[in-house]
Amino acid sequence: VQLLGGASRRVELVAIADEPGLPERWAGIGPEIAATHGIPFTEDVAGMLARDDIDAICVASEYVRHGRLAIQALAAGKHTYLDKPMATTLDACRGVGAAAAAAEQKGVKTLTFSRFTAPAVQRALAAINAGRIGRVRSLFAEYLASYGPGEEYDPERDINWQPRFS
Repeated sequence: VQLLGGASRRVELVAIADEPGLPERWAGIGPEIAATHGIPFTEDVAGMLARDDIDAICVASEYVRHGRLAIQALAAGKHTYLDKPMATTLDACRGVGAAAAAAEQKGVKTLTFSRFTAPAVQRALAAINAGRIGRVRSLFAEYLASYGPGEEYDPERDINWQPRFS
């Protein structure tokens, strides 16, 4: 969980928090990111969520914890950016949805990651909207990062679908 603070329009990364007892392959990631940015790391997620100087958080754990951590953050009244996927079960997704709806009533915003603005997704949407492929009755999509003729990776615009990471 990345914790963002500051009442100004500027966003400042203030801490990284995660749960204790993570599997070895995950345990070092939070401390490493915190050290890279010169910010504190803690294994006290609840304590960090209770801080008044934390306005927003980013849930970017391994997928199976997304739903539970997002629900905790929303219950604490923190604006929440939730990395994909929202959760790994339908019940957990419903729980996040309910927590987000309740938090919205208190002015808390939730944003989930999506590839909607990716160039390939927008080209597919344009083809569907223009009727170039007929009436769509069902859709299965698997996202692979690639670029068409004349397109190149732009690190300022395309950070979320950089081919190396997708």
